[in-house]
Amino acid sequence: MTTAPAPASRPTLVCVVSRGALPRLETVVELMGDDEVLGAMPWAFVCAAETRDDVERVVAARGCAVSTIPDERRASVVDAMLDDGPDAPLSTVPVMLPKAREIADLSEAVAEITERMGDDIGRTRLLLPVSLTPEGVMPELIRRRMRSGLSIDPVTKELVERSSSLTSSARLEYLEPVDGAVRVGVWLGEVLPSELPDAPWTFEVALLRGRSVVAVSAPQHLGRRVDRFGVSRWDEFVADLPLADVASGNYVLGVRVHGLDNEDFVRLRARKGALLAARVTRLPVVDGMQSSFLLHSAPRGATVYLAVDRGPVEGTQARWRRTLARKDLNYVLRGRGSGQSRRLRLMKMLTAPFFRGRQIWLVGERPDTAQDNGAHLFRHLRQAHPGRRVYYLVDRDSPQRDRIAPLGHVVAHSSWRHRLLLLHAEVLANAYSIHHMLPRGWDASDYEKHLAWRVGALRVYLKHGVHLSPNAVKRGLSGYHLVLAATHGESAALRSVTGYDAQVSETGLPRYDALVRTGPSRTVLFMSTWRRYLVPQLFGKGSGEHEAFEGSTYETFVRELLASTRLRDMLERHDYRLTFLPHYNLAAPVAGLPTSGDRVRVAEVDEESIQDQLRSCDAFVTDYSSVHFDVAYMGTPVVYARFDEEEFETRHASPSWFDYDTDGFGPVARTLEDTLDEIERVLESGCTVEQVYADRARSAFVHRDRGSCARVVQRIDELVEAG
Repeated sequence: MTTAPAPASRPTLVCVVSRGALPRLETVVELMGDDEVLGAMPWAFVCAAETRDDVERVVAARGCAVSTIPDERRASVVDAMLDDGPDAPLSTVPVMLPKAREIADLSEAVAEITERMGDDIGRTRLLLPVSLTPEGVMPELIRRRMRSGLSIDPVTKELVERSSSLTSSARLEYLEPVDGAVRVGVWLGEVLPSELPDAPWTFEVALLRGRSVVAVSAPQHLGRRVDRFGVSRWDEFVADLPLADVASGNYVLGVRVHGLDNEDFVRLRARKGALLAARVTRLPVVDGMQSSFLLHSAPRGATVYLAVDRGPVEGTQARWRRTLARKDLNYVLRGRGSGQSRRLRLMKMLTAPFFRGRQIWLVGERPDTAQDNGAHLFRHLRQAHPGRRVYYLVDRDSPQRDRIAPLGHVVAHSSWRHRLLLLHAEVLANAYSIHHMLPRGWDASDYEKHLAWRVGALRVYLKHGVHLSPNAVKRGLSGYHLVLAATHGESAALRSVTGYDAQVSETGLPRYDALVRTGPSRTVLFMSTWRRYLVPQLFGKGSGEHEAFEGSTYETFVRELLASTRLRDMLERHDYRLTFLPHYNLAAPVAGLPTSGDRVRVAEVDEESIQDQLRSCDAFVTDYSSVHFDVAYMGTPVVYARFDEEEFETRHASPSWFDYDTDGFGPVARTLEDTLDEIERVLESGCTVEQVYADRARSAFVHRDRGSCARVVQRIDELVEAG
C-alpha cells in the first residue's frame, strides 16, 4: 500500500490536459481525489486557451490553478511541465493527464519519488519513469540546468537519478555471443540533451527470474552515437552478461542505473531489430557442455524473454526442437496478436518435418524488380551452385521477371509457395529491405513479434549501392546479421554510427561482378536520387511532412535542365544524347516533364535494367545517387550536380562521410549553368576521365575484380555454419 507524502514534502501535481484527454477529465479528477497519495497533493492544470473554461468548470471545486499554453506541440508542453517562473509551485510532478487505468501506477511512482527525494526536494521538477512524462522533458530539464551554469555537478546528477528513471525508455537493440557471455546492446532513447559534455551515470544489465537476479553485468558508461539527422547523442551502452553457468530456462532482461540504493531493475523491452534478428545462438563448447540462447516474445503482452539452454553439446539441437515446439503450441492455443499469426505458427509446426535438413535461401529486391544486387547474387547462385535451394521472389506480372525466369527457382511474390518457404527460410537476402519479402496481407508488426524469431533466418542486407548516409541505418531498427560494403570509407562509416561492427563485411557488391563497359553509345546518363520530403508514402505509411513536387527545388532544376536549349545545342554539336532515369520513388511525377528536343528523353524505369544503362553510357551526371560508384568503378567520367545541397542534407539525409569535393570521382557543380559547363567539358574531352579522378577511384574500392558474389556466398555460409 502506498503512503501519502508528508505535508512538508508534498510537491504539486501538474497535469497537462490535451484536447483528446478532455472527455475523461471529470472521471480522472474524481479517481485521483480518492487516491491516498494523489488526493493529498496540491494540483494544478495546464491546457490550451480554447479549453480553459471546460477545465476550470471541472476542477473549480478543488481550487486548482489553471494555466494555458499557446498550442499542444511538444515544445509548448515541455515548457509548461518545466515552468520555474516566480508564480510556479516550488516543487512539481509534471505529467500528462492519466487514463483511469494509469492512476495506480502514477500514485505508486509519486510516493516512491517523494520518499527518495526526502528533504532534498527544494525547487525541483520530479520526472517520473512512467509513460505520462513525454519524451523531451528530461533533456530540456538538464539543458536548463546547464544554461544556469550547473552542468552535471553532483547535485544535478543525483537530481536526475532520483527524479526520473534514466532507464524508463531503455530498449534492447541487439544480442550477440562473446566468450561465455551474451553482449547486450541497449538504447536509452532521447533522454539526455545532445550538448551534454559528459554523462556521469553508469548502468547495469541483469538476467532476472521472477524477482531474483541470476546474473549481472559490470557497470557500463554511456557512449555517444550519431542519430539519423547527424546529431551525436548520449544514448547507448553495451554490457556483457555472463551466461556460461546459467541454467536452462526462461529469463527476463533488466536494466538499472548503477549505484542507486534499492533500485529495481526495469524490464527491457526490445526494439524491432532485436526481435527481427533473433535466432538460436550458441556459445563455445566448454568441457562438452554448450550454452545457447534465443530472444523471443511472450504469447501475451510486450515483455520479451531470453530462453537459455545449457546441456551436453550432442543434444543441443534436439532440446531446442522440443522447446520451440512447446512455444509454438502455447502460442497457437493462447497467444495474442492476429489469428493470422497463430495460423502461420501452426502451419510452420505442421510442415516442419518436410523441411528439416533443407537449407532454404530467399533472395529479392522490391516485389516488382529483378535488376540489382539481389538478381546478380541469385544468378551467381543458380549458375555456380545449381543444387542449392535458392529462390528469387518477384511479382508474377513484373516486367522484370523475364530477366531471371530462365534461371529457374523463381517464385511469385505473395503466392502460397512464397509464404511456405518464408516460414522455413534459413537465409533472407534483399537489396532494399527485408520488409519487401513479406507476402502482401501479412501484418508486419505480427511478423516482427511472433514469427521472425521463430523462423530465425539469417538476414542479409545486400544494399542497392554504396551507403552515403549510413546514419539512417540503425541496428536496433533493421536487425541484419550481414551488411555488405564496397569501400573502406563506407565500412568505417557504417561501423561508427549504425551499431553494426563485425556484421559489416567488405565483400564488394554482387552487381559489381557484371560492371564491364559495353562500348561507346554516345549517351550521357543523368540519374538523380529521391527526396523523402517530396514522397508522401513509403511502405504504405506516411513519411511525415512533405511538400508539393511541382515548384520544388528538385523539380525546378530537373525541368530546366531537360528543357535547356544550351544542353540541346551541345548534344547536337558533339553528337550525343542525354537520358534521364529518375529514381523509382519519383518516377511518376517526372514522367511528363518536357524536354528540349529528341536528343533528351526521360526513360521508363522498367524499360531496361539500370545496370545495362550504366554499362553503356559514355558519361554520367548525378546529384547524390550512389550509383556514381558503379560508373567510377568502370572508369566512366562523372559530373556531380549538387544544386540543393543544404536542403538535401537537412531534410533528406545528414551530411555524408563522402566529401564530393575531395573524394569525388568528377567535378562538382552547384548551379544549372555550372552543371552545363562541366557536361560540355566532358564531351569536349571525348568522355575521358581526368587522372586525379581515376586515382581516387583506384584507391576507393576494396576489390576491383569479379569475385563479389563468391565472397558474399562464402560469408553467408560461414555465418550459417557458425549458427
